[in-house]
Amino acid sequence: MEAAYAEVSGGFSDGFIDSWHDTFGLPNGSRDKYAQDLMRLQYQRDGQLLIDENDAFTGLTDTQVAFQYALSQDAALNVFVNLPTGDSDTLLGSGSVDAGVSWQGAYTSESGWRTSTQVGVIALGNSGLLEAEARSAAAFGQVAFAWPASENIVLKLQLEGHTAYYDSPLSPVGKNAVMLGMGGSILLGRQWQLDIMVSEDIAVEASLDVGLHMRLTF
Repeated sequence: MEAAYAEVSGGFSDGFIDSWHDTFGLPNGSRDKYAQDLMRLQYQRDGQLLIDENDAFTGLTDTQVAFQYALSQDAALNVFVNLPTGDSDTLLGSGSVDAGVSWQGAYTSESGWRTSTQVGVIALGNSGLLEAEARSAAAFGQVAFAWPASENIVLKLQLEGHTAYYDSPLSPVGKNAVMLGMGGSILLGRQWQLDIMVSEDIAVEASLDVGLHMRLTF
């Protein structure tokens, strides 16, 4: 079972994102036309304003209950249900019960590099404010590569994506998403591990422009 508490706000990372794009020669879109670290979420349909948020909000997101069955040492079948514990009016939840299934497998070579793959499909329920545009199902997938650069450092590359959840001409809502993640894991002694990843939207405007992920595991 997995649950999360989230904050949606103007953030603090616009300067980092601009520097990231500049360093790697990536397109920066129209980011330089707007003030940094501010938020405005607005959605209008048929002349009716459905979403208009410019203040930060926090709350519990949707909760996922998942079951995994090992098919072999390197493959597993996953079944999961997303429960609508998040507030759909503030976009912290979908407002529906969603269910899905996926297969995942992994391969480790004799030299130590490892690849893993996951593919699946999710059935989407009533999607609250955007119910009129919602699709009934979506597919998702992920492929990742890990290479042990040293005894304590593993470098990782990850490509993941999903088909659009909505039928809409707006790219952030109705476009298939593809993201590239770059990072790795650092072993901190025998019991601690630090994972760091930066993700970039390969399908522009369909997902987060840049994402910074950090996880500390004991």
